[in-house]
Amino acid sequence: MGWTRCVTKIENGSVMSINWNINSNSLYCGFGDGSVKNVIILEKSISNNQYTITQTELNKLLISNVLHEMSEEIEFPNEITYFDFTHNQCFVVCTNTQLFVYDPNQLNNKIKIEINDPVNFIFSSSNYFGYVGTQEGI
Repeated sequence: MGWTRCVTKIENGSVMSINWNINSNSLYCGFGDGSVKNVIILEKSISNNQYTITQTELNKLLISNVLHEMSEEIEFPNEITYFDFTHNQCFVVCTNTQLFVYDPNQLNNKIKIEINDPVNFIFSSSNYFGYVGTQEGI
């Protein structure tokens, strides 16, 4: 994943508690003065040899082909909760209710799978992939 560093000074006292939401897109901080702040994380990105995938909005990904200098944006019906490359260079995108599998060379051809459980982690081999959900497990 890519990192961007940002420093913001606030006048709410020390951070007393930090909590991530389930899809790691928001961070909640509780401060010494009793206030709570919500920070939304955008511009998460992953890369492999040829492609970079960047989350530009809560429901949009930008897929960039570094070798051919081409980019395409994909919009999803719901907020993206997880995305990653699989072993065979496809990539998987998850929302709370759906899982999408894309071949980066043919973005208009996708596999769509309805799911009942938000995805926490995706693991893959050369022929298969699986996911770990928050309630159902593997």
